[in-house]
Amino acid sequence: MKVRINLNYILALTLIIALAFPIRIWWSFGPFESFSPMDIVLIIFLIGLLLLTAYSGILRVGNRYVAVVLTVPVFFCFLSFLWTVNPTETLKAALTYTEALATFFITILVFGRLSSNTIACLLGIFVLSTITAAFLSETGFPGLSPQIPPNLMPGSLDYAAFILSYHVRLSHPFIGLSNNFATVLAFFPIMFSSYAKATRKPMFHWLAALSILAVVLTLSRGVILALFIAYGFYYGVRHQISLKSLLRGVALLVIIIFCVFAYVKLNPQVEYNLPDRLSTGNIHIRLEAWYSVLATLAEHPFRGYGAGVSVSEVTGFPLRSTHNAFLSQLFYFGLPCGIIAAGSVLIIPFLFIRWRLSSNKARFMRRAVVFTLIGQMLIFASQASFAGSVLRVLFYFSVAASITLLAALEREAVFSASVSDNCG
Repeated sequence: MKVRINLNYILALTLIIALAFPIRIWWSFGPFESFSPMDIVLIIFLIGLLLLTAYSGILRVGNRYVAVVLTVPVFFCFLSFLWTVNPTETLKAALTYTEALATFFITILVFGRLSSNTIACLLGIFVLSTITAAFLSETGFPGLSPQIPPNLMPGSLDYAAFILSYHVRLSHPFIGLSNNFATVLAFFPIMFSSYAKATRKPMFHWLAALSILAVVLTLSRGVILALFIAYGFYYGVRHQISLKSLLRGVALLVIIIFCVFAYVKLNPQVEYNLPDRLSTGNIHIRLEAWYSVLATLAEHPFRGYGAGVSVSEVTGFPLRSTHNAFLSQLFYFGLPCGIIAAGSVLIIPFLFIRWRLSSNKARFMRRAVVFTLIGQMLIFASQASFAGSVLRVLFYFSVAASITLLAALEREAVFSASVSDNCG
């Protein structure tokens, strides 16, 4: 039994490292311009998953309702081959969606037999390593330079804009620019806070605070707003706020403001470009993109334009994406299929609410997962995050990890109760 636990931990840690550092290798492979060691690790894990499933005849899904709805966008990706205007892009999208779904089942299998504390610590390692990499990248640490797409030629305006955005707003060298990085981090603060309170482990309060600080330093307005709204609902709905919690929150806010001020002063580029982040110009551009997409969709409301097809290819609008994950589903699949695909993502928080759990700790953590997912839905409404290949993998991973954490808390509570009954 000890060997099995050690092996499970090694496999889980390998998965965590691969997901935290999705390094891009710019070699063409089929329809893809690059690949990542993360892809290789996931393929190896997927082969193991398929062999184990074939041998045992059992596929572990964690929560069958969540597993089913997460397959819906994948199904429609392949279905959109019937109407796509760019089969190559649709093939890429279908394969990356499939990779994300495979990650969900891999995570359920690898994390499924771990203790709740081990799962929480592994998620802490993931978050801590990504934040550390981001800060080290800002200092020019060897091996952590930003990975710049080869189509951005040095000296071009696009190249300069990429470099400026990377250094002005906290970004990750491999996960991507600030919006992408912020979306990934925003999944964890509420969960860490809740786990710290449920288990009385202050370390996770610090991890939550560090995650919030990192999200704020990305200057990603949509993600920051969504995170604070989710936090507000988490503490405001059926949650008694004590004076101690209130003072802790005020202290955290003061610390975050101080750190942001220090970050701005230590990085002159941030101070110079901060007024641009406070302007509404970018918001107007996205609203124009939404209008352009809706106008184009009105021409073909029932069949869309195919998964992965860029907005600029169809509408001529300069943005490649709608910056709205739900509108993207309508653009890809048309109104009937798009509404189902978007709805399948939107109902995920409600599926967690319906999950019957008997353990107090599991139910307490479930609230955190629900409001975390509500925050993610708000982010998807203003970002293109769900369309990103790596980000989609990380979202499916995060959902699966949340399921295994709740299941572990439930399992441990049942075991404790049975031990108490036997002792009695």
